Amino acid sequence: MPSAAHTSLTGNRNFKRLWLGQAVSTTGDAFAFVAMPLLVLEATGSVVQMGAVTACACAGQVIASFFSGVAVDRLHRRFLMIACDVARLLLYAMIPALWWAGHPSVAAIYVVAGLGAAFGGVFMIGYFAAIPNVVDRADVPAANGRLQATQSLTYILGSILAGIITQEASAASALVVDAVSFGASAACLATIRLRQERAARDPAAPRAGAFTELAVGIRFLFGHRVLRALAVFQVGVALLASIGLTAAVIDLIVFRLRSDLAQGGRVVGVSLAVSAIGAVIGALAGGRIGRRVGLGVCTLAGTGLQALGLLLAGSMPTVLAVTAGAGMWAAGLTTRSVAATSLRQTSIPDGLLGRVTSASMSIVMGASMVGAVFVTRLAAQLGTARALTSAGFVLALITTAGVFTPLASTATPSRS
Repeated sequence: MPSAAHTSLTGNRNFKRLWLGQAVSTTGDAFAFVAMPLLVLEATGSVVQMGAVTACACAGQVIASFFSGVAVDRLHRRFLMIACDVARLLLYAMIPALWWAGHPSVAAIYVVAGLGAAFGGVFMIGYFAAIPNVVDRADVPAANGRLQATQSLTYILGSILAGIITQEASAASALVVDAVSFGASAACLATIRLRQERAARDPAAPRAGAFTELAVGIRFLFGHRVLRALAVFQVGVALLASIGLTAAVIDLIVFRLRSDLAQGGRVVGVSLAVSAIGAVIGALAGGRIGRRVGLGVCTLAGTGLQALGLLLAGSMPTVLAVTAGAGMWAAGLTTRSVAATSLRQTSIPDGLLGRVTSASMSIVMGASMVGAVFVTRLAAQLGTARALTSAGFVLALITTAGVFTPLASTATPSRS
């Protein structure tokens, strides 16, 4: 039976502290999201360099996420997350320190982008393993919903504040906020306790090498009928650039409004705000719906909503339709994200949480990188409207196919 501290999110102090730390940290991430590209442009004046820095960060996150599962399943999870926060604090503080000292360095930007993303990848796997060790099993979807909704809100707030600071001060100054946010996250983590601070392992079992342990996680992923179906399903969704709030679909929505419909920055801003509101609603709904109809069904429903949003935005040449489509797409995205994440967390044994999660997420993130290139090139060939409708149609087909997989029969998580 779970202890009283874990029976409810309302009375769960550990969850509240984790929630607070991540709210501050994701606000800081929004500062970096705005400030880093501006800093590169300020230092180099090159769009190519901006893309190279982004690619460096993506590579660092994907590689680290893939191998971090072994560390999460071997080491003290909370201490590992705190170490990642401290490392990122020092890294992101280095750039403003160099700029203020009069020694701006493009090389430092690459180092911070790559290593910062790598430590972020390790932290992310530890964070996903920590949630089912902070809340009761039945509360995992609701916890993920609150965390995802908060992330969406803090990205909005953080982006607005980052824009003000970069304009009034500098892009380097904005990164100070990001550095401090990692310190706040580390401080919150230091005050919580996990049910399993270390992964549950058989003490009599000999410790294998890192690659052998990683292979165990991969075998479990593809040997589990539901997780295998989820991984294949999410790869298909990722190849259509429909995973992540910064996915290439957002770029197509902006281009559709600016180029196809000749709208200005104000309309684009309103449309993106509607998308953000949709993301918050979807995240909160995902936890509730997942507990009622099943996490797999909720995953499919969220993806279906994304498909409808893309079809609406691509087929109807009006600002209202494109804006509504963007909101539906974002709502479906976070609904699916909450359900899919919760499904993994409640299906994987504690001793394998890090390795199986890292293997799954690395595969999906790799597909997302390919999907970003594919969808933008599709838009260049067919036009934005046809690219959106084509992606929506294929996404609807993938959702329909998912109905005939084990995802459609997954039960709601029980309290354990």
